[in-house]
Amino acid sequence: MSNPLPAEPWYTNVIKLMLEEHLNFLEAATHFGQYLQPEDVTNHQRRSAFKELHSRLSKEYYENKASPAQSSKDRLIGEMRDITQRLLAQDRLKEAADVIAQTAKLKGIVGPDTTLTILQQLTGEDFEKVRKTITKKKELIQ
Repeated sequence: MSNPLPAEPWYTNVIKLMLEEHLNFLEAATHFGQYLQPEDVTNHQRRSAFKELHSRLSKEYYENKASPAQSSKDRLIGEMRDITQRLLAQDRLKEAADVIAQTAKLKGIVGPDTTLTILQQLTGEDFEKVRKTITKKKELIQ
């Protein structure tokens, strides 16, 4: 049984650039002077050391993007903000608006408790006035 290959020293910078600039592995590696063939890219991405480092750095990136708190809700909000930015960059405004609305619901900014209807503000007297008005108009029509 062979020992797993260790993480290359440049993995950290490549992964951070991939996350921040939405680049693929080859593009990010090339940025740091690592000129790789497609099969080399696949081999690097399959390394357990790369996968573990990518997982850890992704978690940190999205948690920091959401807020300083270390919770799964904050991480999710960070990812949603990131998705929104990518959609806006692609001029996919409708989809970005949907993600913004979902993020607002997740944060508790909007929802059933914050939505008021006109009927909630009416009193019994208001309903009685409306009923009388409708009755008068019906009588005039007949």
